[in-house]
Amino acid sequence: TKSLKQDGINVFAVGVEEASRTELEEIVREREKLFFAQSYNELESLHENLTHTVCDEAKPACGNQQADLIFLIDGSERIPASNFSAMKTFMKEIVGSFIIAQDKVQ
Repeated sequence: TKSLKQDGINVFAVGVEEASRTELEEIVREREKLFFAQSYNELESLHENLTHTVCDEAKPACGNQQADLIFLIDGSERIPASNFSAMKTFMKEIVGSFIIAQDKVQ
């Protein structure tokens, strides 16, 4: 992750339930970029805080920023279909906070 930061890439992590906080902290290297939900149902409550942190100001400002969003999720059989669905909904809500365009967010 040092290389990513040196390249100007901001990394944020969202952990759920039994995800390793230690590993996520190593990935992001900054506590304010780590978000954690006790359950998949709580992901929705992280949306506003995560979007605010990513945008570094109020949610409507997100549409004017240029960024590439990449989501890395656990799609293993350990994740029940209902929790996987909750992850997809969460990602859709985050993406919905931005204007998706070639010169905006991709």
